[in-house]
Amino acid sequence: KEILTLISKLVSLRTLDLRRCMVFKMPDSMGDLVHLTHLDLGSNFLDTVPNWIEKINDLRYLNLAVNRLKEVPVFLGQFKNIETLLIHKNEISSFPIDFSDLKNLKYLNLYLNKIPNIPSFVWYFENLQTLSWGLSGVKSISPEIGNLQNLEYLTFVGNKITELPDSFGALKNLKATRLHKNRIANLPDTIGNLEKLEQLTLYQNQLNNLPETFAKLKNLEKLNIGWNKFETYPTFLKELPKLRWLATFDNPVQIDTSIFEGKP
Repeated sequence: KEILTLISKLVSLRTLDLRRCMVFKMPDSMGDLVHLTHLDLGSNFLDTVPNWIEKINDLRYLNLAVNRLKEVPVFLGQFKNIETLLIHKNEISSFPIDFSDLKNLKYLNLYLNKIPNIPSFVWYFENLQTLSWGLSGVKSISPEIGNLQNLEYLTFVGNKITELPDSFGALKNLKATRLHKNRIANLPDTIGNLEKLEQLTLYQNQLNNLPETFAKLKNLEKLNIGWNKFETYPTFLKELPKLRWLATFDNPVQIDTSIFEGKP
């Protein structure tokens, strides 16, 4: 606490990193740090978001991940220029409508919380490049996900998703997505439109086939379809020019690796 009180006197501070500093509570005097743009309070023991944060003028980066938070205060919605918001590994049960104006968000991580319903306004964060909402009990992905035209990295691990909407294929800048440990039985034909996709993780789902359009994924380098229900594998897998890593473990039938003979 004494160290934090000293830090609070650095009133011109722009960046403050207190990650893994055994912080339980913070003095109100921290509210004098109104010029902070980067604040990292991750991996501590905070039960609540410190109220003094509300006094900051223009926060651009906020890490509250790996704490003991059960809710996020609505005042965080005032930071309309924020680009990175990390709140993963807490016990949060809602993402308030007050956050709907955070249109400049590029990185949003709510992995391992208790928010099974993704608010519709999230699909209109059109500047998002990274979105993580895993292990939260999510049952479906809205067709509005197609609005996220700048999305490059998507994680929906360990949810209860049974299908992907056709609009998933509109994510033209998507490079990597982790969809393992869900209940996905089929992929939409539009998945072939993901021309920039390099990594796709689908293990522990309910898949037994891949759509023919999958053959259009010319930039795919890593594919994990283990622990599904494949009894046969599409021959077009050997035609994917950049595929260099493939996992098919724990399916009823393992892939015949001879189909890749002669492939670099």
